[in-house]
Parts: sequence; structure tokens; C-alpha cells
Amino acid sequence: MTGRNVEIKARASDFDRQLSKAAELCDAGPERILQQDTFFHCPEGRLKLRRFSESEGELIFYERPDDAGPSESRYMRSPTGDPGPLKELLARSLGILGSVVKTRTLFLVGRSRLHFDEVEGLGRFIEIEVVLQPGEGREAGVAVARRLIDDLGISEDDLIDRAYIDLLPRAAGAEAERGEGRGPEGGAMPSIQVRDMDPETEYYVSTCTHVEESEETDAAAAGRLSFLRETYDRGVRAKVALEDGKPIGFLFVMPIELCPWGPLGANLASVPCLFVAPDGTGKGAGAALLEAAEEEARRQGLLGVVLQAYHGDFWFMPASYFEKHGYREAARRGDYGILWKAFDPKAKAPRFLKPSYEFRPVAGKVVVDLFWNAFCLTSGVEAARVRDVASEFGDAVVLNEYKAEDRATFLEHQISRGIYVNGKEIGWGHEAPKDGVREAVQAALEAA
Repeated sequence: MTGRNVEIKARASDFDRQLSKAAELCDAGPERILQQDTFFHCPEGRLKLRRFSESEGELIFYERPDDAGPSESRYMRSPTGDPGPLKELLARSLGILGSVVKTRTLFLVGRSRLHFDEVEGLGRFIEIEVVLQPGEGREAGVAVARRLIDDLGISEDDLIDRAYIDLLPRAAGAEAERGEGRGPEGGAMPSIQVRDMDPETEYYVSTCTHVEESEETDAAAAGRLSFLRETYDRGVRAKVALEDGKPIGFLFVMPIELCPWGPLGANLASVPCLFVAPDGTGKGAGAALLEAAEEEARRQGLLGVVLQAYHGDFWFMPASYFEKHGYREAARRGDYGILWKAFDPKAKAPRFLKPSYEFRPVAGKVVVDLFWNAFCLTSGVEAARVRDVASEFGDAVVLNEYKAEDRATFLEHQISRGIYVNGKEIGWGHEAPKDGVREAVQAALEAA
């Protein structure tokens, strides 16, 4: 299907009032529609896949000048009953530029479509599309658009000259300053592809990018890889971002009921880790990975995506980044917050772990309680070091291990990572150094 429109896009200065006015003017509506538009790299014009549900979507190519006033758009549309595989095909062949998720309220006024859009990460907007008949001049559509602009109280200052996908990088704060969504000279964004971890990328992912760093890293990576393989059939995925075939970042996404890191919840997807290498920032890799996680969650029938992030000046999982991609806070403890994006009103907010630990002394012994999980590389390295140190003291030390991948153990204690020596927690943030663990055990022995 091909066609021509005259279109405008504007920020909604008074969304509710303008919505009411549209209801007075309309011949049909309102109709509320949830839309997810995935844009792909395209040498000319724009190419996007619009998904309404798992079984309904349409591929749209259009050409429209960046003009704040009423401008002509030429488009081609092709419906699809299977948008998921089509998206994967286009992502692999062209690369994903970005994604826009919005709730659209549609009104029909004569031959015009009025769109009242609530766009995740951007806000509220109004679009007017005036359908042009074959052979009809642009001026006729412009006149209709101008009348509707006046009827809805849209000022010239409200008009914008960009698509939503172009506005998202501007709204992304520090990312925009680094140029995310644009190349180093302000041109098109580099071609970023996202795919599931495969044999070519599993070493990069399992070592957390610490490729060929040390034998202990490789050993912990093997444990992580085993976890990923063993839980694949239950929905655990690692997504990898590549630029020109080279991995530059990754994330994990899994049903929250399987996540050994937390938080707790039901029927949600958990993203415990998203990482983009320093030389891969500013290229849209993080946004593409997040979109892939959300797509995976929807494909698995989950009701939203949840992650834990840090407020303040911290490089790992920064809350401000995810907030700019439409995530909202569900709970907070100091600088640590749970953020989530719900796809369905039936989704229930996730909650923090409530650690439960009780020290059980053993007469004449030092007791080391080790809580760890193979999923986290740092935790895996740390666990191996604690075992090595405990073995140095022979029978003087009792080592108890609590592995978070054992769901019953995890739910009982709700501790994903921790080291306790005679009931006292020790920790360094990074992997526990052997010297530090050794000193803590020796001090406990001397105190006894």
C-alpha cells in the first residue's frame, strides 16, 4: 500500500484540553493503540516495523522532510502477521537504529487522522495526518492541516521538525552529549546489531569482557557459561551488541523467578546487568540492547522488565540512563533503586530482597559462611578465593556454601553474594582478595 499525507507533529501544550477538543471534532474515535516502532538503518528515508501485538504489525517505509510546518510524506506500508521473526531478519541484515514505544489515542476527522501520543521517555505529542488523494496537490492538505492546528490550539512554537526517534537521543542527557544516535560528525549512527550469545561471543560474555585476563577469571567464566546453558530452555538469555561484527556490549535478561541476583517478583523479566565497553559508548548499543531485552520479555509473555540501578555518580547500571528510556522507580534504598517498565496493568511491582542470616557457631572452629552465585563473574572468582583460603587452615575452618542458583536456598536467605566469618560480614565491593579473607580468618582464630 502506498500513499501521501500532509503531516505535522507538535508538543501538546495542554494535552487533556486538546484531547477533549478532538473528541468534539471527530467523526470516529477515540481508539487507544499501544505501538512499538523499531527503526532500522536505511540509506534513504526511514524504515520501521510497527508492532501492535505478537501477531499483528506492519512494515513502513516513508520519506518526509525535517520541517516544522505541514509537510508532505510519501509512504509504503505492508502488514505482517508475524512481526517478531521479521524484526530479527531486519535487525541482522540492516541493524537497529532505535525504538519508540507509545500509547496512541486516534481520532478521525474527515480525511484526517489525529494522533494523541504518549511517548515513553519523551512526553505527550499531537500528530495530524491529512490523507491526499491521487493527483491532489500538497496545498489542499496544508489548508486542512492549518485549520486543525487552529482548532486544537497548536501554536507555531509547539511544532517540531523531527521524528520521535530523533528526539530520544536529545532527551537522553549525557548520551546526547556523547552523541548517542549520531556518528562522530553528527551523521548516521553506526550499524549496531544485537543477537543472542552464540559460540563466537560466549567467551566475551562469560568473561564479562575480561578476555584472556587470568586463569581464575576463565574458571569463573566457565561456571557462568554453565548457568546460561542450563537455564536457556527456561528463558535465560544473553544479548550481545556488535559493531561491524565486533562485540561491544551485552546484557542478560531472564524470568525474575530464575534471577540469582534479585529483586523478587513474578511474571517479569529481570535485567541484572547491562554493559557497554568504553569504546562502544555513544553509538546506541545500550538502547539497542534494552530494546532486545524488552522484545525478549514480550516474546516470553512476561508483563514487564525490571532492573536494579544506582543513583548518583556511579558508572555501573546508572539509574538516570534507564529513566531516560522510560523506566520508573518501584522502590529505593539510599542510592540503590529498583526500576521497571510494565507492559500490562496486571503487572505487580518488584521488591527488594530481605536478607536473612543467622550465624551458627561450631565449638573450636572458625565458621565461614559463603553466599555466592555462578551467574556473577565477580562472585564466582570470590568464591574460589574463599575456598582456597579456607583450605589453608584445614580442620580449623568450617566452610558453608549457599549458592543462589538453588532457588529454595536463595528465597530462604535472600542473599546473592556475601562472606561471613564467625557471623561478621567482610567485603570489598570488588572480588574479595585472598589476603583480606586470610586476615579475617586468622583474626577470628586468634580471638577464639
